[in-house]
Amino acid sequence: MKKSLAVGAGVFLAFGSLSPALAAEEYRYWSYWHVEAGSWALSDVGAGSHGAETGQVQGWRFIAGPVTPTSELAPRALPEFSEVCTAKPTSTKVAQVAIVIDFGSPSDYVNGESPPKIIEQCVEVDLGSPSSFALAQIAEVREDNGFVCALNRLPAQGCADVVRTDTSSESTGFTFAGMVAVVILAASLLSRRRKKQ
Repeated sequence: MKKSLAVGAGVFLAFGSLSPALAAEEYRYWSYWHVEAGSWALSDVGAGSHGAETGQVQGWRFIAGPVTPTSELAPRALPEFSEVCTAKPTSTKVAQVAIVIDFGSPSDYVNGESPPKIIEQCVEVDLGSPSSFALAQIAEVREDNGFVCALNRLPAQGCADVVRTDTSSESTGFTFAGMVAVVILAASLLSRRRKKQ
């Protein structure tokens, strides 16, 4: 959802317990996106909580950046659904989803990994099943407590490791996964509020 690209700044302002240092921290991690209205939008829920439906274009990109990246860090391929999924679904009970996996740039890695070409592939999963099932059909997924750490063994080690942090401030005690949860919660609350208006 496009609003979620900007929701990060609002989250940090709305939750006073989060310090400026927390907002400045950057990580190496797999970001999750959807195509909406012809452009990439950062997903406000994880793939395990997002139901698969025919016509969706979902994207993953490995980045070194903030918890709520800007559109410049979205997947670098932007295909239309029909360009990836050219055949009709095999059943009315399945969802056909186009998936883009962008392994990022060499500078995003620290252990000499050479990222491969971008993957664009059409997959079928049971209608309404978690979108994470679709991802698992075309990539080897390494995860930790439901958080995607690596796709096809990239990165080879680590999971959402810190790239940069403001060491001049005291530690907040928040983890990357915790911050993502806060961002998702705030985006969800914002969405509900707008629906009521």
